[in-house]
Amino acid sequence: FSYQWKQGTANVGTNASVYTVNNIDASNAGAYTVVITGACGPAVTSAVANLTVNAATAITTHPVSITQCEGTAASLTGAATGTGTLTYQWNYNNNPIPMATSANLAVPSITLANAGLYTLQASGTCGTATSNAAVVTVHALPMVVANSTATVLCNGDMVTLTGSGAVSYTWNNGVTDGNPFAPSANNTYVVIGTDANNCTNTNQIMVTVNQLPTVVANASSNILCEADTLTLYGSGTGSGMVLFNWDNGVIDNQPFASTATTTYTVTASDVNCSNTDQVQVTINPLPIPGFSYGHAVCFEDSVTVTIDGLFDYVFDHNVIAGIPFQPLATQGYTLITTDLATSCSVTELFTIVVHALPVVTANSTATTLCSGSPVMVSGSGAITYVWNNNIIDSTTFNPTATVTYTVTGTDLNGCEASDSILITVNELPVVKMDTIKSTCFYIDEYELTGGSPSGGIYAGQGVVGVAPNMFNPGIAGVGTHTITYTYSNGTCSNSAQADILVERCTGVEDEVFTTFEVKVYPNPAYNYFNLEITAPGNEEADIMIFNSNGKVVSNEKLPLESGINKVAFNSSNYARGIYIMRIVTKEGVFNQRVVLN
Repeated sequence: FSYQWKQGTANVGTNASVYTVNNIDASNAGAYTVVITGACGPAVTSAVANLTVNAATAITTHPVSITQCEGTAASLTGAATGTGTLTYQWNYNNNPIPMATSANLAVPSITLANAGLYTLQASGTCGTATSNAAVVTVHALPMVVANSTATVLCNGDMVTLTGSGAVSYTWNNGVTDGNPFAPSANNTYVVIGTDANNCTNTNQIMVTVNQLPTVVANASSNILCEADTLTLYGSGTGSGMVLFNWDNGVIDNQPFASTATTTYTVTASDVNCSNTDQVQVTINPLPIPGFSYGHAVCFEDSVTVTIDGLFDYVFDHNVIAGIPFQPLATQGYTLITTDLATSCSVTELFTIVVHALPVVTANSTATTLCSGSPVMVSGSGAITYVWNNNIIDSTTFNPTATVTYTVTGTDLNGCEASDSILITVNELPVVKMDTIKSTCFYIDEYELTGGSPSGGIYAGQGVVGVAPNMFNPGIAGVGTHTITYTYSNGTCSNSAQADILVERCTGVEDEVFTTFEVKVYPNPAYNYFNLEITAPGNEEADIMIFNSNGKVVSNEKLPLESGINKVAFNSSNYARGIYIMRIVTKEGVFNQRVVLN
């Protein structure tokens, strides 16, 4: 026989009594017949055999790999077709997941342990199908930390919130990460941190805001005068005890002297926070007195106090500005100067010193003298002196008439006083002396005559007696000698002179010493006089001094050197009068009259 299989009208299969279809699918469904041809007779067609092909189990939707953050909800979905009722089973790393028997796999909160390979297995009448593996990746959540620059602060203080442990941060309550802000009340701040995997986590921090204490800066007065006392004190309430501290070194509620307009700040501090307040204190300057006066005056001088007129001035002791007054003694005065614009006043003490006048005395070496006699007037009791009549203080002059001399003395304070002294000048008596005849060296002493009025005294070299005024030519020595006749009327004295020549009377000329000189000065003298001898060579001289009675009062030897020799004689112990000094050398004898006043 030959066999022809037909699906519908189409020939299928091979010449075999059995038609086998491998891997049957829906295209193989249909009506099948077989035509059998043999040697005898016509071909025979079989009855129709209908082939129904049921669908095999197949995965139509494979689960897709996912990446999730830890703690998020995850789901995998698959789909399958097949004949009959399909059943499902999810597998994790090829292990069945208990109770995961639906086409969808849901994980409400995925964990790191859920990461792995997931497959869906579908089973039906026509077999079992397994999906492709879906890779589930799970990222750990970032360790987010909420940070704050302060967790306890005072109202108005700035605080900065920052997150850490992630990449970006979002805060509640309108806070921007890293930006400072001033919270006004207690609050819990929550931060959401997102890492590089877009996973988020949260953390929170509590910030406590303490309220500020209330504070008021108070001043005992807001407008003061310079150097017035000021007291600053704070007031207010807070948590517990409130302490008040001031700037500028001020101590609360303690008075002090403020010197300039200042804005003072007080800080009130309680157990938690501090707060400040300010108060301005205006300090008006004290007026500067503009006045002048005589700081020191002399007794009976007048003083006038002058003012500048800028302020109101009040003096004590009935002193009125601009009106002279005469202080009688050194005294302190009080001046109150008031600035009427600010009512600030200052009290100033000043002293006017009244110097006593010097007690000036006019002095004179004599108040009664003879015409031509010297006198010296001097002031005492002051520092400088001015005399009338062109007289210079402490300078000798010769008054010619009776005059009252007035001296004005000025002391160190410039104060002046005067005194006067009367100097009476008596006229000198008129004295004359006749010419005296010459005499010889060897003649005995004799009485001098020729002076008038009578009763006077003779003096000169060789005069050896006061009464009866004897002259000794031998003492006088050879030469011309001047004899002075002095007469006193009891008040004044005057003198007249005449020369007497003493000769050797031997027919030999007197020796003239041309190289030997003797000088006595001052002459007249007072307490001392000098003897000056010019000698032609070295030798020794005998020096004898005779009083007017011819008595030797001094006798000494003086070594002489060639040239000028000087020796001083102390005559303070000698009686006042006329003396003869005799110098005897190998050159000869020299007599010199010395008058002691």
